[in-house]
Amino acid sequence: MNPVKGVYVTTVEIIRYLENSTEEDREKRIEEINKMLEKRQEFLDKIEKPLSSGEETLAKQAMQLNKKLDALLQQEKQNIQKDMEQLKVTKKSNRQYINPYASLQNTGGSFFDKRK
Repeated sequence: MNPVKGVYVTTVEIIRYLENSTEEDREKRIEEINKMLEKRQEFLDKIEKPLSSGEETLAKQAMQLNKKLDALLQQEKQNIQKDMEQLKVTKKSNRQYINPYASLQNTGGSFFDKRK
């Protein structure tokens, strides 16, 4: 397959996967995205200049799709970060529930009366 066409086709596959995938297993989803990105990178490495006019138009279309792909990957990253923040809050509230007085344990405010 022509490397430029391979980049275009792989980019379209990744975009479709990101838009249509409803997998709950995040690890599996990330793994699949990484495989497709690696495949796309292999095609990108094979591209040699000068490009023919047909390849050049296909490359421009691939660049347009790349902008859309970047936005989708950024959205995916934000979803992961949001879930991580939610997990931190959940952990903190669980710790607070288990030991509610942990934040009140302060040894620096002790007072000793020296009077007789």
